[in-house]
Amino acid sequence: MSASPLRSIISGSIGNLVEWYDWYVYSAFALYFAPVFFPKASATAQLLNTAAIFAV
Repeated sequence: MSASPLRSIISGSIGNLVEWYDWYVYSAFALYFAPVFFPKASATAQLLNTAAIFAV
């Protein structure tokens, strides 16, 4: 039994919304995560490490 095209579009759109929301929240909070979890020697290194963790 196949789902209707409208249901597939709505389901895909909701999944895409959740995925983009996840990226937005993590990137917004990365500024706060960086100094808490990584050494304070370099702010740039902190942000790069935070981005690398999310990439994994």
